[in-house]
Amino acid sequence: MPEIVKPGEQRERYLRIGMMGEPKTGKTRLATSIPWGEYWGEQAAYVATDDGANDLERSSVLVANRDRLAVIRPSFSVKKVKTKDGEIETLTYDPHTEAFAIASRNWRKDMPECKMLIWDTMSTTAQELLHAYADNGVFQGEKGDKHITVGTVGQPDFVANPMMGDYSMAQNAVHKLLGFLFKQPMHVIVLFHVASLETEGGQILAFGPATVGQAAVRAVAARFDILLRTDVQEVLTHDKPPKKDMKYILHTQRKGLYLGGIRTGLAKNPIPTIAIPEERPQEAWEMLAKVLKGEK
Repeated sequence: MPEIVKPGEQRERYLRIGMMGEPKTGKTRLATSIPWGEYWGEQAAYVATDDGANDLERSSVLVANRDRLAVIRPSFSVKKVKTKDGEIETLTYDPHTEAFAIASRNWRKDMPECKMLIWDTMSTTAQELLHAYADNGVFQGEKGDKHITVGTVGQPDFVANPMMGDYSMAQNAVHKLLGFLFKQPMHVIVLFHVASLETEGGQILAFGPATVGQAAVRAVAARFDILLRTDVQEVLTHDKPPKKDMKYILHTQRKGLYLGGIRTGLAKNPIPTIAIPEERPQEAWEMLAKVLKGEK
């Protein structure tokens, strides 16, 4: 049945945040440096799809925040495969089934203490879906185009080159995954790498969240109330002689060709750029929360 919010009634607002950035610009560290408490929750469900996100002990997550994360990893299964050398056991992974099982699960029921879900990254998930659809020959028929492949069908070495239909299916799957995530009764942060949107002549029109194919760049960006971008700049210190240091930045609105922005009741975004404190990255979230509530 549809939910009805009557005039004057208040319902808890959950944030839908997209965060993109080039590699090594502090996406994971910032996303997991939550100002834990009543508003953000005391713990977060952390969906680890990137290779570097699978092991917190080797990740960029600050030590103080690691005990706050309930790590959710896609599962693998074991399959016996016959080869010319005999039967061997191989690891199999179904990214489609795993991704939708995670996105649609009622995490607040299973983990009531979690008010935050972090997906790190949807770019990796999208690429895995694309290649899974190609390998399974979803769009390959007797009269249709055939994938260019290498290896043996059903064997671990089998690889198919994705076709147009595979890209379309992967893009649709990403939108459906986001739809499930946005229905979660919790805050959601989805991390992305950065992709460019270009003309046929190669002119860059915009940079936005990376999934699969350029057609999804603007469509995915538009789905988020809040689209942030991490960046890192090289600055000179005041030492004598000056030394080079790295300064981490969070952009909260569009800058140049990079998409971004937040929805706030203020006439003007007072924090287009936030310097992320290395020791207390959570201050960036505290500042952003005030602006979203209409406080300067």
